[in-house]
Amino acid sequence: MSQERIKTTGEAYEAPSEQEQRNLEAQVERNRHEQLEKRSPESAPEREQASHEALEQARTAERERVRQETEPAAPEQRDRLPTAKDRKSAYDAVMNDVQSHLSPSSRVFSKFIHAPGVERTSDAVGATVARPNALLAGAVSAFAVSIVVYLVARYYGYPLSGTESIAAFVGGWILGIIFDFMRVMVTGKRS
Repeated sequence: MSQERIKTTGEAYEAPSEQEQRNLEAQVERNRHEQLEKRSPESAPEREQASHEALEQARTAERERVRQETEPAAPEQRDRLPTAKDRKSAYDAVMNDVQSHLSPSSRVFSKFIHAPGVERTSDAVGATVARPNALLAGAVSAFAVSIVVYLVARYYGYPLSGTESIAAFVGGWILGIIFDFMRVMVTGKRS
C-alpha cells in the first residue's frame, strides 16, 4: 500500500502500513477479550475448566451410549419371549398412535374394524372364503362365461335373465377353492 500524506490542520498524516494495521487490529481484539473477561463473573481458568468438564461429560455419555448399544442384553431379557400381554400392549400403543393421526370419522371407522370381534371375523373370512386364488378364478370365469353366454344368446335370440354372471362367478370361485385346497395338500404350504 502506498503511503499517503493528508494535510490536516497543518500537520502531515502518514497512513499506517499493512503490518501496523494488522498489529492495531490484533490489539483491538485483545482489548475486547480483556473487557469481556472483566465483565464475566468467572475468570478465564474457571471457564476453561468448566469447558473441559463439559467435554469430558459428553465423552462419557457417548461412551455409555455406545456400550449400551453394543453390549448384549441381560440374559433374562434376551431369553424371554414376548408374552401375549406384551404383544397386546404393543399393538394397542401402535393403534392409538396411528388413530391419533386420523380424521375423526376415519378414527371411528378404524376403531370399528379393529374391534376384536370384527377383526376375528374378517381374518376367518379372509383365510377361507375370500382366498385370492378363489376370487381371481371366480372373476375370470365370470368374465369368460358371461361373454360366451351373451354371444350365444344374441346369435340364437335367447333372452338373458341376469344370473349368468353371478352363477359363473360362483362356479369359478368353487374351482378356485378346490385349486387352493389341492395345492396346499400337495405342497404343504399355505401361501
